[in-house]
Amino acid sequence: TRYGELKQRILGPILERFDIPVSHRPYYMAYYVEGIIAIVKEWLRQDCAAGELIRSVMEGVAFNLALILDTIRKDAQVDTLTLIGGGARSRVWQQILADILETPILVAENVHEGTSLGAAMIAGVGTGIFPDFSVCRRFIRSSRTVRPDERTFVVYRREKEIFRDACHAMRALNARIYALKGDILP
Repeated sequence: TRYGELKQRILGPILERFDIPVSHRPYYMAYYVEGIIAIVKEWLRQDCAAGELIRSVMEGVAFNLALILDTIRKDAQVDTLTLIGGGARSRVWQQILADILETPILVAENVHEGTSLGAAMIAGVGTGIFPDFSVCRRFIRSSRTVRPDERTFVVYRREKEIFRDACHAMRALNARIYALKGDILP
């Protein structure tokens, strides 16, 4: 179903990040979706404004991206990131990313063409048309740069550490859930 495909596309990478085997993912997806629904219901019950709810989801995504970026930075220097796609139009999203990633965000001039340009450049390097990915600088132009706000990223830095600890704690919990899988699922 379309819902199942959407769930897989959104939650699949998250479950992969936590080293959850493919065979267990449908089980976890059901529980993650139920958990997200429960959180949303609780926020709404407490009169949480829709904007606060949306912002917290955006921050959660950015914290996950920060963990990925930390891993990349172990092997490569990353001074800036270029934001593409529909979300790049949101100034709130731009600032959240800059603050949580503690990295200047370049907003692509043509945000909707970024994916196509990226695919073309990868194909060009893969086929030998371009010698390497330095060609990207010729094709991608930014319309503006969003810099981290020190007042905000200091707070996010503390929250990111808690998020990282929670991710590590989840690995042990996931192992316990794996052990129960035979008792719960056919």
